[in-house]
Amino acid sequence: MIASVLVELNSKQTDKMFYYNVPSILEDKVTVGIRVIVPFGQRKLEGFVLELTNKKLVDCSFELKDILF
Repeated sequence: MIASVLVELNSKQTDKMFYYNVPSILEDKVTVGIRVIVPFGQRKLEGFVLELTNKKLVDCSFELKDILF
């Protein structure tokens, strides 16, 4: 499962959405609207899950990182 997460980037004063894998151990806990912690470069940022989708629907040319929680 893939989550679209709204991450607030303070340095750019803008909000952006990024896609993250939902690890199997978190699939029961991650729902739309929940607050999550995600890796973002060398940092860990807080974000909100806006949408959950199937891997087949998201076309990425790179490997997605996992939600940390």
